[in-house]
Amino acid sequence: MQVAHVRSFLARHRAARWVLVTVLAGTVAAVLAAQSAALERERSAWGEGRTVWVATTDLAPGDPVLVRAVSAPPAVVAPTAVIEDPSASIALRQVAAGEMLVIGDVGDRGSLAPADRRRVAVAADETTLAVAVGDLVDVIDAVAGGTVIATDALVVEVTPTTVVVAVPASSAPSVAAAALERRAVLTAHG
Repeated sequence: MQVAHVRSFLARHRAARWVLVTVLAGTVAAVLAAQSAALERERSAWGEGRTVWVATTDLAPGDPVLVRAVSAPPAVVAPTAVIEDPSASIALRQVAAGEMLVIGDVGDRGSLAPADRRRVAVAADETTLAVAVGDLVDVIDAVAGGTVIATDALVVEVTPTTVVVAVPASSAPSVAAAALERRAVLTAHG
């Protein structure tokens, strides 16, 4: 019943209607301004944004790094975040699309092999086990009765004619000799 009286009153008094509309619009504007100011205060509290690099696609070890620069609040930037453009690098481990890159995620091809390992190229052809950078394999001497000459060799590079594996320094001479004589065969884990 009261609503009908208010409607009737506003219909008869145009000036009162416009005063009410103006008051309501002013109230909404004041609330929005207060919310905007609060948001700006919070944004300022986070500090100035820092440029970091984010993967644009999923990356596997050995993949060329595809990135884009983004500005992120300092509170969410990892202490080891990559701040220089890593486009000339390769991924050293799995990285998901949209993930902020940190120093351990990227490097050069030499970074794929730990310091205590030696890189040895093993000839590959259509009969060679299909492997990818980052895979762990064992190297077997096919002529010497299938003797395992290196375990947990890390695949660090794959081309159509060679697979480069990082093997423990103590196994490197045996693997190199078997590879040179085309006796080295790769077997997969799992």
